[in-house]
Amino acid sequence: MPNALEPYCIDIESFGEKERGFLSAMSGEEIPFVPQRIFWIYGTPAPCERGLHAHQKSVIFIVAMHGKAEIICESASGQTFSFLLENPQKAVIIPPLHWHKIQIEQPETVLFCMASEPYNEAAYIRDYETFRGLGA
Repeated sequence: MPNALEPYCIDIESFGEKERGFLSAMSGEEIPFVPQRIFWIYGTPAPCERGLHAHQKSVIFIVAMHGKAEIICESASGQTFSFLLENPQKAVIIPPLHWHKIQIEQPETVLFCMASEPYNEAAYIRDYETFRGLGA
């Protein structure tokens, strides 16, 4: 597993053929946490920005089930990471305390997401300047 303190991309195994379709699957040990919340983003126009926040505790898993999105992450110290998701064979893992912006690049993109923590609005950092202050 890559450095769990930085966002990273993982490959998801895929099976099948064009004539019948494909199946992608993961086992529990490939996900670095036990999901406490599962959600999806859909019906999005393009271009569109989503995210624009950081989590104090939660680790986030994102896979593009359909369409195309760029996931841009930034640490409190200013280090940036960028990942292009354009098929369900790749996922991004975002650790806590990383500002993330999701740029939807195709209409009707569907993102499947899992979080390591239940929803708690108080655990979100929604102000960018407050987030950047954490790295000072």
